[in-house]
Amino acid sequence: ALVLIVALMAFGVRPSLVFAPGLALLAFLKHAHLPAPRAVGVLATGAAWWLLIVAAGFVWTRVAASRRDGA
Repeated sequence: ALVLIVALMAFGVRPSLVFAPGLALLAFLKHAHLPAPRAVGVLATGAAWWLLIVAAGFVWTRVAASRRDGA
């Protein structure tokens, strides 16, 4: 996930888009009057991108299996 975040930043994706999951969590916590350090947002961003990678892997495996069984 860290490599993906760095690659997105290197290719010019706006930081507000890359770190949107963490910023959303920080905004939610602030709205709920729960103080949270920025590290919580960074960890949430890493976890969100990691979950996206895992979900894409599951979809990739499922599609590859269905093509193999159907062919």
